[in-house]
Amino acid sequence: MKKAIFMLAGVLVLAMAVPAMAHFQMIYTPEMALEKGKTIELKLVFTHPFEAGHTMDMGQPEQFFVVRKEKKKDLLKTLKPITWTSLTNNGAAYETSCKLRGMGDNVFCLVPAPYLEKEEGC
Repeated sequence: MKKAIFMLAGVLVLAMAVPAMAHFQMIYTPEMALEKGKTIELKLVFTHPFEAGHTMDMGQPEQFFVVRKEKKKDLLKTLKPITWTSLTNNGAAYETSCKLRGMGDNVFCLVPAPYLEKEEGC
């Protein structure tokens, strides 16, 4: 019985070790932890971030905002279209900048536009 449990556990560990082959809407900035407030650059990209691979065209987001000290600030109108270049291709994306005042948490939220996943038929 113990042998079967160890074998099952081994199979589960191996199955979980396979890299994720998923794409995500990503909010990218090279500066994650600031020592003081300043303006930061943000890129919104639809890609496979864990493999730095295939980038897909991103539609106009439905919402994009930042929350700081329980106050929500709409950033949707600040977005500018760009082309994001990955290791394998290019895709339509967006960029903006945001002035952060002082220290504290700034939570950036992106609600992407729906897209058609042809392989899944939805």
